[in-house]
Amino acid sequence: GIGALTIALNGARGIHFEYMDFVTQFPIPLFYSQLMIGVLGAVMDEASDIIAMMFGMQRENADRSFADYFRSGMRVGRDIVGSLTNVLFMVFIADTLPMVFLYLRNGNTWSYTIEMTMMLGMFLTVISAIGIVLTVPITSWLASLLLTKKTVKEPSK
Repeated sequence: GIGALTIALNGARGIHFEYMDFVTQFPIPLFYSQLMIGVLGAVMDEASDIIAMMFGMQRENADRSFADYFRSGMRVGRDIVGSLTNVLFMVFIADTLPMVFLYLRNGNTWSYTIEMTMMLGMFLTVISAIGIVLTVPITSWLASLLLTKKTVKEPSK
């Protein structure tokens, strides 16, 4: 949603979908699918780590408050954010570095090389990083809410 909103508000200025590798038709849907796969992979990894830790807390002591769960989820999430964002950035760099060397070796300028080979990847990385950061409080809040929700038993007849 953040990527689509940014592109819509910006009018796709500065984003050259035609520079995508091996795309001959309809590059925008392919770009959105790349964005979804990248963001969902990182966000699901982070959310599952936070939730697994919180369920472990519940197994250890089920009488914890919402604030205890939430603070713990935020703490674990903060630890994960940096490493996940770095991994996404390194994957992006590893993907584009051979093309950067090829463009520079053929006498292209740095600005042209970056625009042609790295701009879409940088956009994907920034959007993914925003999704990773937003996942921490949302996951912590939802999991805390579900773990502290008390079920009311009906009286037996």
